[in-house]
Amino acid sequence: MFSSTVISRRFSGIALLSWMAVIFTLSSLPGSGGDFSPPLWYILERKGAHVAEFFILAFLAASFLSTYDFFQKKRLLFFCFVVLFCVSYAFSDELHQSFVFGRGARFTDVLIDTGGALLGASVFFFWKKR
Repeated sequence: MFSSTVISRRFSGIALLSWMAVIFTLSSLPGSGGDFSPPLWYILERKGAHVAEFFILAFLAASFLSTYDFFQKKRLLFFCFVVLFCVSYAFSDELHQSFVFGRGARFTDVLIDTGGALLGASVFFFWKKR
C-alpha cells in the first residue's frame, strides 16, 4: 500500500506539472504582433497575471518539495531551491515566448515572475511554519 506521504507527493507533483503546463499553454498564445502603447490597466493586468502565475507555481513547488524529509530540515535551502526553480522556469518561459508570433522575451517579466515566486514561497514558508 501507499503511505500518505507518497500519495501527497504524487498529488502535489501532478498539481505542479499541471500548473507548469498551464503556464506553457498561456505562453503559447500568439500576441497581436503590433507595436502599440497599451493603456495602464492592460499593463497592470498582464503583469499581475505574471505575479499570480508564479505565486501559484512557487506554492505548488514548495508543497511538492515539502514531502521530502531533506527539505524539512534545511528551511533556507528549501526556500532558495523553490525560488531558483521558479526563476529557471521564468527564464525558460520567456525563451519559449521568443519563438511565439507576436510575443517577445523580456527580462523585466522574469523579474516580475521572480517577485511572484518570492511571494508564493514566503507565504508557503510562513503558512507551513504555523
